[in-house]
Amino acid sequence: MFQPYKTSVVNIIQTTLPDGKPVLELETYKIRDPDQYWLGAHEPELLESLTASQLEQLPNACNLVYEWDESKQEYRGYTKPGKQCIIFRRGVKSYLESTCGVDNDSYMSWDVGRDPETDEFVWGGEVGPFLFLPSKRFDHLVPEYPSGGS
Repeated sequence: MFQPYKTSVVNIIQTTLPDGKPVLELETYKIRDPDQYWLGAHEPELLESLTASQLEQLPNACNLVYEWDESKQEYRGYTKPGKQCIIFRRGVKSYLESTCGVDNDSYMSWDVGRDPETDEFVWGGEVGPFLFLPSKRFDHLVPEYPSGGS
């Protein structure tokens, strides 16, 4: 709990793929000094001091794209293709390959770093994705906007 895997903020944008299919694209922002926010999910008041000036946007190539799967009633997400989301972990260059899914009751995330030249595994989940099930819901904290607003 005191060394979280991800500490970030996302901005969700409604957009379309080149074929016109509607998708959600998640811009990811790194928190410059994340330590003070690690327990924010358990103590939401810790997040009250978080401001935009403390965030650093990751490159557009690292955005996640979520497509709605009507048959499964879930969003399936992936990093943009092209090996352009470059990550340096422990001094080793890799590209991020993420797959994820979200439905009403769970969130699944599988992040893998691959060698840009060979596509070989460098870091990440070796045995499969993380599966997150809610122990408490925070949807009441998400503001509702009037139709057409943001």
